[in-house]
Amino acid sequence: MSIDKFIGTYRHPDWLASPPVGPITRRYVDYLQSYRYGELTTCHYLSALAHFNRWAASKPLAVSDIGAAAIAEFMDLHLPTCACPKPRFRGRRTIATALRHLLRLLLRLKLIEPERSLSTPASVELQVFHQYLAGTRGLATSTCGWQIRVVREFLEDHFGGNSIDLARLSPKCVDDWIIALIPRYQPSSLGVIRTSLQSYFRYRAQCGDSTASLCAALPVLACRGEAKLIETLTDAQLERVLQSFDLSCRTGLRDRAMVRCLGDLGLRGQEVAQISLDDVDWRAGTVTVRKAKDQRVRVLPLPVATGAALAAYLRKGRPKTRNRRLFVRHVAPVDRPLGRGAAARAINGAFARSGLACQFSGTHVLRSTLATRLQRCGTSLKAIADVLGHRELQTTTRYAKVDFERLRRIALPWAGRQS
Repeated sequence: MSIDKFIGTYRHPDWLASPPVGPITRRYVDYLQSYRYGELTTCHYLSALAHFNRWAASKPLAVSDIGAAAIAEFMDLHLPTCACPKPRFRGRRTIATALRHLLRLLLRLKLIEPERSLSTPASVELQVFHQYLAGTRGLATSTCGWQIRVVREFLEDHFGGNSIDLARLSPKCVDDWIIALIPRYQPSSLGVIRTSLQSYFRYRAQCGDSTASLCAALPVLACRGEAKLIETLTDAQLERVLQSFDLSCRTGLRDRAMVRCLGDLGLRGQEVAQISLDDVDWRAGTVTVRKAKDQRVRVLPLPVATGAALAAYLRKGRPKTRNRRLFVRHVAPVDRPLGRGAAARAINGAFARSGLACQFSGTHVLRSTLATRLQRCGTSLKAIADVLGHRELQTTTRYAKVDFERLRRIALPWAGRQS
């Protein structure tokens, strides 16, 4: 649909034509069409833009005034009490997406400047801590992000905008802060919070602070999940999962290829999403994993079945794109790689179609399944650790708990059994 046709059918054409957004409305439509958004989605985004532009004109705001603060005011203060004439678009989720596209376009056109966060003692401290996590410890980007978020909340709660002085904290402050989070988080999440604070206190100890008492104050959190055996798929269940994909559609070919990478190579979901076309060496039959959790590069053999699934996806499923990432989006915004959650959605959909959703979920099940199958074939724990990308063998030894067949062969008869 052309912009003129849309404005001609819209009840309030002046909402789109007036400043501050009116002069770039056509550029906005071109921007959406460059990512191949459909006609209906474009109309929804234009309706959302019209509502925002009417509000912005009433303030009044200039183009240079449009930013995160203005959008937050529109979303949080105007929408709940909106009295604009009908029809006005009020779909909060769609409006948020439409305005994110507006900000990106304004930045691309250099009509607004990138917003800079205010420099506070906590923000400066977190920047240095992030350099320590990424540079010194070599942690993955996602792990750094989680730890930074936890430490930011901790520092802001205890110091606000004041200077950071850990000597002012008592062990009871640390203990009470974590205990107060118990109603909000699952035990596994609390474990991440504890680990993040422990990492920060150890960093401060390297800087010369005395943090031994603060580390000792971190409570030991009970996690019922620790006692569970690692879940794995049987060969029959794995075959049901692999047969559940619709190979007549492009997304089915893509999702099967991703699940093959999860199950045959033991990759994490994020590692699958990060594979590029250059990482697959078809002549040598290898896949290079560069964006690993531990920041180490490892080269894995490419099984025949996995290579066949990837080849089928590349020939029949992968859309035309300039992006070098192996797995890309099939719907707007196109020409972009899939996110880290795409592999989880693919395997969870396969579990649902194969009737296994009540037993399994997530990508880690396939890593556990591969480790167990390798162990049953007599593969050493060191080799399994190298495939899975584990730094410590202790992490890999957890998979020894699930090999019931080998345990039965070495189990001794029960002493009290009647002959």
